[in-house]
Amino acid sequence: MPTLDGNRLTIEYPQAGTTVVWRFDDAGLWLEPVGYAGCDGEDVLAVHYFATVEDGRPRPALRFDYLIQPGLSGSSALGPVLPTDSRIDVDCWLGHGATADRDRIAQQWALPSHYFAGLSIQGHPNARGGLTEHRSDAFCCGLADLPAADVRLCLSRGLVGPVVDVRSDLWGQARGAGPHLLGPTWHWSVGADYRQAIRGYYRGLVEAGRIAPKRNSAAKNSVAALPQYNTWGAQLVMEQHSDRFDQPALEAIYDRLRNSGMRSACFVIDDKWEREYGHLEHCEQRFPRFDEFLARLRADGLALGLWAAFLRCEQPESLGLDTSHMLHGPDGRPIVLGQAARPYYLFDVSRPQVRAVLAERVRRFIRRYRPDLVKFDFGYELPSLSRGAPADPSWAGERLLRLSLDVIVGTMRAEHPDIVVMYYSLSPLFVDHFDLHSTDDLWRCAGEYHLEVNRRLFFSSLLGEIGVPSYGSGGYDWVAMGEIWFDSIASGSLGSLGSFVGDQRDSDPDPGDIARHNGLAAISRAGNTFSVTPLRPTWLGGSSGARSSSWLRCENNVPMLVALRTHHLDGGRGPASYADVVHTDVQVVVASRTDDGIGSSRRLGVVPFGDGQVTIRHDGPARAAAVTVHRLGGAVVRQRCAVDGGWLRLPLSERLEGAPVEWLDVEFVD
Repeated sequence: MPTLDGNRLTIEYPQAGTTVVWRFDDAGLWLEPVGYAGCDGEDVLAVHYFATVEDGRPRPALRFDYLIQPGLSGSSALGPVLPTDSRIDVDCWLGHGATADRDRIAQQWALPSHYFAGLSIQGHPNARGGLTEHRSDAFCCGLADLPAADVRLCLSRGLVGPVVDVRSDLWGQARGAGPHLLGPTWHWSVGADYRQAIRGYYRGLVEAGRIAPKRNSAAKNSVAALPQYNTWGAQLVMEQHSDRFDQPALEAIYDRLRNSGMRSACFVIDDKWEREYGHLEHCEQRFPRFDEFLARLRADGLALGLWAAFLRCEQPESLGLDTSHMLHGPDGRPIVLGQAARPYYLFDVSRPQVRAVLAERVRRFIRRYRPDLVKFDFGYELPSLSRGAPADPSWAGERLLRLSLDVIVGTMRAEHPDIVVMYYSLSPLFVDHFDLHSTDDLWRCAGEYHLEVNRRLFFSSLLGEIGVPSYGSGGYDWVAMGEIWFDSIASGSLGSLGSFVGDQRDSDPDPGDIARHNGLAAISRAGNTFSVTPLRPTWLGGSSGARSSSWLRCENNVPMLVALRTHHLDGGRGPASYADVVHTDVQVVVASRTDDGIGSSRRLGVVPFGDGQVTIRHDGPARAAAVTVHRLGGAVVRQRCAVDGGWLRLPLSERLEGAPVEWLDVEFVD
């Protein structure tokens, strides 16, 4: 029986003992946790939303033409824009993920995303205007809070439905007569396209007071904006993974970076620097001069980043714990992961003693090593409720990662408020915990790393509106690193984990790419709150969908950076422009170097990706521009260009006097 009270619609299903409540406001629709009466001898296994029952089993029943699910697969072989009638059945995570669940598609990046989106075509898609005027607005459906349950999404026979796994049959937390409140609050938003719908989801949570955009210090923003170099790719090439990573390898990787001319400003030491998981201490046998190396790093002016899988523990007894303090499976045994030669457990952070021990280890870690950035990893390793649960079931499911981060990140920030924490999550519900989004790991996208980074940034760039920039990372070769850096610059920081002694495609860094990296690093914007607009995006299509050839970054609604390509995703070429501010016949990045927009700033930074000319409108009284051309190796060439009728016509070249050009520093003068 439905009952309407203001903007609140309550629907009761007496025969099923179920109550569903919808709310409506300017931000969209809100579906509250489902009320369920329950009865003796009964367990709640799962809540299937928008489902039908066939042969005694629930099946998804939401019907629309295109599913948009970032992070649907860790491989670019299955993109995030999927026609629902493709007859592909997919069971994927919206939540934290669980690598041990081999019966689900392999995922990593974007988890937890906590949302999905969709749209439809009115009429036949091949009719006139089928993909333009007859394409519907898009919706986004996402979590507004975290349930003590797992959250996944099912696509079956062309129909879609979210599922919340409770598994009270294993853990007893929703057993017998209730009342029980099941699942999260869901927020539905609508937009002209699916990026606008996702933006509406984020904004709806902000307007409802469920999240708040991040407000960072200048010090934190300066670290988050630094170009990073991560050791992992080089470790793999040198076969220095597992327990073989040692001091000579670390120093060799660092020396090659320094000798390359690439001015990375944050050096991130990845996995296997620790003696064992759980202690957060370096291995003194393999790294006898670790402290000396960190001192050298800092003396060279670089920031320090450290990788850590904080929830892993190899020897509980060495920390004053035992296996009862680890996460357990339904059989009562502790969950064991990793390789047979080096297994490990997972901390049960729902136990107060574990929280105390973990906080103390994190505190010592920060005090001892003083990292500027921490790469948090393997949150997606927490088990699904079918395989494990914490001792306190109120912290099960999506809440367990949140509690873990409260302890880990909360302790780090108590010691070092400006530390930057990086992870893969797209969820707005972790905006308080993560400072930098990472497009890692790209290893399942070999051969098209640059295309996949472009697509991941298509989604992650939206996080800039709630205060989280993106780190562009890079694949395991150098073939298209310049394109990855080009796409990354509007959304955040540059990254690389390439080896300087060969890689999986036998490629090496090109001096021109090194120059462009340095140039982009010099003109990058350090603020953490901004909006990114794809210019000439492609919305649909398994190969090209959710990609853009060019990008615009605005801060406070003012255009501050534009990255323009003259070749587009359909292969076409021609002049590129943004509004009537920048016109170019060559691929280029133009950024303001002040707090004023591109058209009114007295200083601009320009990075050319070819030879040609860029024309920039200048609204000030300047009649000329003093141009300093920075070349790879440190030499500069000074030029002067006229400003004619408010327009600067700036000739661009990738090389000048025999050396690759890094960037042009343009200062308007009267």
